[in-house]
Amino acid sequence: MRFSRQLCSALVNAYTRTYDNHMLKRELPVTHCTQCGGVGYNSRVADRRCSKTIAGERCGGTNANALNRSDWEDCSYCEATGYYRNKDCPQCQGVGYLFVRPREKQTIV
Repeated sequence: MRFSRQLCSALVNAYTRTYDNHMLKRELPVTHCTQCGGVGYNSRVADRRCSKTIAGERCGGTNANALNRSDWEDCSYCEATGYYRNKDCPQCQGVGYLFVRPREKQTIV
């Protein structure tokens, strides 16, 4: 069965639109660790010790609130999707956003 060039082009364009629609922006994180920089999506862990482990040791940082949109910047590599070339984005580690609030302004509520 032979397909016309127009039909093939239409199928490719339809597939591309469908694929692009699945690449939605990630949810905005609500916490940020004061030491390791880890992010979280549960505001109930704010003001508690970070649960990440680094080299077998538990992080000594605290989860600070980062509820404001101004605390975060869209990652330019992955356009806030968290994925770059079908893998976790190397710039934001799959979060989709970069924390931009200066550390001295971080408050633990």
